[in-house]
Amino acid sequence: WFPEHERMIVPFAPFTWAWPGGRPRDAPMGGAFYSGDFTSGLLAASVMINGGLVFSYKYSTCEGSYCRRTNDDMAFAYMQVAAFGNMTQAVGLELLVSELTGGLFPEVGPAGAFTLEEMPGSEDGSLW
Repeated sequence: WFPEHERMIVPFAPFTWAWPGGRPRDAPMGGAFYSGDFTSGLLAASVMINGGLVFSYKYSTCEGSYCRRTNDDMAFAYMQVAAFGNMTQAVGLELLVSELTGGLFPEVGPAGAFTLEEMPGSEDGSLW
């Protein structure tokens, strides 16, 4: 946590993520991110760990369209994924999605930058 910048940096490290060991019933997107065994989980782990990814959360007052309008300086966060701690350039995640789905969703092109917005009705950051 860097309070002078209102930014939290979270490295992608072992035990900060979970990977599937099978396909859950009613998995989203028809189970495209899963396999019947540990194959998909191990592939995701190897791809994501080798990238040296870090996640940055820059907090501020609400700037989005969904978050509640308050003076809370932590109601909104601009999230960025970067490689090897270089926060000057966002990592595009479209290659990761393509790799994990075996190219099933070529039109999916998520960027490496996102927003996190506290929703109306949230109590002390309980709904994002």
